[in-house]
Amino acid sequence: MAADLDLATILLLLKTSYLAGGTALAYVRLHSRDGFGTGAMAAAYLVQALGTTLAGVAEVDHPHYATLSLASLTLGIFGYTLLVVGACELSGRRRKPWLALLHLLPVVVLLGGAATGLHVLNDLRASIFNGAGALAYLALAVRVRLDHRSEPLPVRNPLALVLAAIGVTSLILAGQFATGRQELMAPTTGFTLVVTFKLLIALFAVILVLERSNRQLDRLAGTDVLTGIANRRAFYDTTPATPRADDAVVVFDADRFKRLNDEFGHAFGDVVLRAIAADLAASVRRDDVVARFGGEEFILFLPGAGAATALAVAERARAAVAATEHRIAGRPLHVSVSAGVAVCPPDAVDLATLIRRADVALYAAKREGGDRCRFHDPALEPAPSP
Repeated sequence: MAADLDLATILLLLKTSYLAGGTALAYVRLHSRDGFGTGAMAAAYLVQALGTTLAGVAEVDHPHYATLSLASLTLGIFGYTLLVVGACELSGRRRKPWLALLHLLPVVVLLGGAATGLHVLNDLRASIFNGAGALAYLALAVRVRLDHRSEPLPVRNPLALVLAAIGVTSLILAGQFATGRQELMAPTTGFTLVVTFKLLIALFAVILVLERSNRQLDRLAGTDVLTGIANRRAFYDTTPATPRADDAVVVFDADRFKRLNDEFGHAFGDVVLRAIAADLAASVRRDDVVARFGGEEFILFLPGAGAATALAVAERARAAVAATEHRIAGRPLHVSVSAGVAVCPPDAVDLATLIRRADVALYAAKREGGDRCRFHDPALEPAPSP
């Protein structure tokens, strides 16, 4: 009697964990744009809560024991297929239509149970249910860990660990029910672990959505809305306050941009700025930072470039902008940029000083007619006030 009471209590806790987890996941799905897949996961939890309820009713000598047992097993398997579909979509951030074929499994279980009566054998039913859970959880643990390469969110590691833990627990329970031996783990202990792990899965799924949303907000906060490249804030966030020797800064400015705006309108000016940003981004090296610094001004940070490479990158970018053809009112138009280049000397200077030196070189290039790159020279610095 005590064992039955303990098991009934565990089943109640299991149902409670399903309801709590399902409610949390459903809320996330309704209120978050990044909650893709949590709807199916919420449905999985709620379906299994119903299955657990039917299983509990069947255990109290209900006259429709066989029917309730088959229904609870079918719902349990359906819950697992929903969980796999939802968790894969959540982890991978995309819908995978072929996963819907998994929903044929509960149909097979329903028809197989109706034909053979396997569901009335408690140990066999428990073995099938836990075996299906083990396969689902272990497969999801692998999926979540593999997706870490494309989206390295911190919560993926604990989520994969919990999925693996509940998968191993379910596998042990399935083996014990199949063999009739319970030497490794008592059923109540196993179910207690399952309750805990299921709540943690729902919790970590919610955290995954939160981390994804926060990362997206950080990305948007650091992106220039018009051009799609980094903005001024992101530039300062990703560059060292004190550059190392041979780090370089290049400042670009579109030549005669105000006249272009006045003559052709700001809409065309925006098109030109987007094209300049694309040309600059395509001209830099893999580890270089390119950002819109404000207005028609752009900035590059070239780590370890040195004078020769910095000038080469700046010239390549200038030439790319000059070669891009724009069309306005059916006629071609070319836009140029000027660039100022400054390289950090062995006796390090701060980033602000390096940017100021690049600005000085830029204004020299402008004075010389534009559409050129100018390297910073101390002779360009204004004379100190007397």
